[in-house]
Amino acid sequence: MEKDQFIQKLKDCPVITLIGPLFKGEMERLDHPHIFVDRGIIFQKDFHQKKQSGYWDFSVGDGDSSPLELDLTLNPEKNFSDLSFALSLLPKNLKKLNLLGFLGGRRDHELINLGEVHHSLLNNTLEAIVSLDGKILAKNGNLGVNIDGTFSLIVFNETEIKLRGELKYPLLEFTTIRPLSSHGLSNIGSGLINIESKGPYFIFLP
Repeated sequence: MEKDQFIQKLKDCPVITLIGPLFKGEMERLDHPHIFVDRGIIFQKDFHQKKQSGYWDFSVGDGDSSPLELDLTLNPEKNFSDLSFALSLLPKNLKKLNLLGFLGGRRDHELINLGEVHHSLLNNTLEAIVSLDGKILAKNGNLGVNIDGTFSLIVFNETEIKLRGELKYPLLEFTTIRPLSSHGLSNIGSGLINIESKGPYFIFLP
């Protein structure tokens, strides 16, 4: 499948999953498109064995860590990551994006992966709620989420945020949160939490 054909096919998909090199083998529903990012391609065969109606996939990367042929091979002499390119393929009206296998490993890689998600949300190229291994949620705008336990809210750009609902430390009015500030550290949720934000944020779940 060619890149343009793939992008066109993604256009009306509400859910998309990206598979990275650190995937742990915990598959979610296999009834929607999946993109295997570089070394993530080594898990493709496992997905094919369990795929459901609505599943199809595509692979992309520069091949520097992939032992298998990719559908789209990028020039390794580039100034952006494979994940950054994969994110650029996604439709703006996407509702949910699952990122599996992009946490852990080298800390610089993990931080850059979060940064790429942040930039996609900040630049309004992505409006979806983003889930990273079910451990971190990212969003630009309002979100209602059930949280039971300790969680932290982190931003990479100065952002105004409200937190209301079932939590120990609410922010009843828009409050400025500074980048990587401890202001959102170690809150405690006990049910539905409503978040209003004027920019991207990350929720580190219990």
